[in-house]
Amino acid sequence: MKKALAIILCLVLAGSCLVCLSACGKQDLTNSQYLGTWKATSAKFKGEDVDIKEALKDDEFIVTLNGDGTAIVSDPDGDKTANWKETSKGAKVKGDDINVVMSWLGDSFEVSILGFHLILTKQDGEAAVADEARKMIINSEPVVITAAESFDNAGVTEFVCDATEAYSFTSSSEDVKWDIYVLDSRFEDGARYLAQAETPALEGDGTLKIEEGKFIYAVCSENAFTADAASDATLTIDYAAEEEAAAADEARKMIINSEPVVITAAESFENAGVTEFVCDATETYSFKSSSEDVKWDIYVLDSRFEDGARYLAQAEKPALEGDGTLKIEEGKFIYAVCSENAFTADAASDATLTIDYAA
Repeated sequence: MKKALAIILCLVLAGSCLVCLSACGKQDLTNSQYLGTWKATSAKFKGEDVDIKEALKDDEFIVTLNGDGTAIVSDPDGDKTANWKETSKGAKVKGDDINVVMSWLGDSFEVSILGFHLILTKQDGEAAVADEARKMIINSEPVVITAAESFDNAGVTEFVCDATEAYSFTSSSEDVKWDIYVLDSRFEDGARYLAQAETPALEGDGTLKIEEGKFIYAVCSENAFTADAASDATLTIDYAAEEEAAAADEARKMIINSEPVVITAAESFENAGVTEFVCDATETYSFKSSSEDVKWDIYVLDSRFEDGARYLAQAEKPALEGDGTLKIEEGKFIYAVCSENAFTADAASDATLTIDYAA
């Protein structure tokens, strides 16, 4: 949906046809200090700082300057190609529908658009995107998140895990809780939409094993939508104690390998009929029950299901119901839920589920 500044940007960039710089041939700018990708990372309006996400309405404004004199401008309306040249004050980008004046500030550019002053900083490839989320990096010292610091950002604090470990999450208040989301990449939509798009890996206090480089979102129940002001509540994140770390590894009961995995109804009977494990190779797998009367639903999750196994079916949708095949990525958490469990039968039968590489 086009939003305020998105519309403004499009109007400014979509001007009358301009004479392309390439008319005189492309320039050799391979030694220019301005080469690279420059992204709007902060903004001012009428002299006052404004949040870049709010200013751009969760869109982006990026300019890439190449050594052959070509340029790409990525704005809310998509990518546009153009040409650029150095000027006495910085750089100028021109194309059929583009006219961007970039003023050099010594280590960044300023672009003025109808009262908005966008500051463009140089990006270092994909690492630059990840760095935007590095507000808090977990290390040997506990990380303490305050409700106040995330209050105005829809209650969300965003950071990146710096080491593969089991971590503990503890709130200082019984009234203020945090949901923890663990994602493979940065959540690009507005933070307030996170809960609508993703499932939390942990709800409330507990322990999670998190891999290095994963994007972590701590979502506080106290935010600008639920309270008038932030309390002094905190969330402490630390390395888990050894016994907690061991519990976080409990999902590795069965690793799929070159031999078929055979799950018996008996082994999962007392655990609400659930057997939990991790996929060790990205492959297409077959799932087959030995009994027509006993069926398994297969759930495939990005992270371990931290609630009681009996609540799995209430919170998630199965990827497969009954026999069939599934392509599953390495590292995914697999839950085989048997129709025969302590709630549906007095004792387990000798039924089995065989998981193998698909033919």
